[in-house]
Amino acid sequence: MKLFINALTFLVFFSSVYSYYIPNGIIKRKENNSTENDNSIKNNSSESDSDKPNIFANQLNFYSYFNSTTPPKPGDAFFRICTIKSGEVICDIIYEDETNGGSSCTDTINKECPLSTNFNEKSINSYCSTKFNTEKCKKIYTEGFSTVPECKNKNQKYLDILYENNIKKYTHNAIICTKDDDGNVCPYASFNFLRKDGQVNNAAFWKFINESCKSKSCMDIIPTVLEKEKEQFNDVEIKQLKEAVNFFETNQCTNDSIIQIHYKYSNMIICLFAVLLFAIF
Repeated sequence: MKLFINALTFLVFFSSVYSYYIPNGIIKRKENNSTENDNSIKNNSSESDSDKPNIFANQLNFYSYFNSTTPPKPGDAFFRICTIKSGEVICDIIYEDETNGGSSCTDTINKECPLSTNFNEKSINSYCSTKFNTEKCKKIYTEGFSTVPECKNKNQKYLDILYENNIKKYTHNAIICTKDDDGNVCPYASFNFLRKDGQVNNAAFWKFINESCKSKSCMDIIPTVLEKEKEQFNDVEIKQLKEAVNFFETNQCTNDSIIQIHYKYSNMIICLFAVLLFAIF
């Protein structure tokens, strides 16, 4: 009997597609190994699974039964957190609302500040302007989830995990959505898309750096990237980014960039002068 239980435990452990173990025991997120299973458990939402926490409906793995955990109901928002103790996988479920269930807090956060990654160079300006760079979105992540009425009296442990789950994506999108003086997303956004496609070489990198010279907010992105997203870059890229910071700090922006900036303001001065002359004569 004991041999049978051990064999069954081993089988279920390797067949589970719902969670995985992180050694530091922080957050266990759903693996997207099964499209069919994912589709069967999605709530009615336009956001993809990668943009929301694990919301499972009537899907419970073997270990939850062993731990006598109450099965989630359809529409409940929760995280499954697993650890390994003495060779055994122990999983707990952290609900948004342990008493009433549901997902009203999570749904509101996703609606007010959708942390989508499903944008490209053509749609990035629209996403940033209409969905991300809003006062409601900023307030949620700068002042905390407690500012959301639907999150009052919810499970604080769940909210802490949700915040940790979302904050890196929020930070990344905030960098991508930084705009220049003309209201357009900075050149870093294009660089980011090219980098994802493996199309960035040294020349392309410095072209984007020179284009960033046109706006201080765009130049400020680079030190922020090194501070917030350094782990996403390899050693060569980190060296380039540090060189770029030094490039900005020592005012080495190319003559072309400086000329374009001067040209912009020269035109403004000429226009003002023309208006003044017209008013006098």
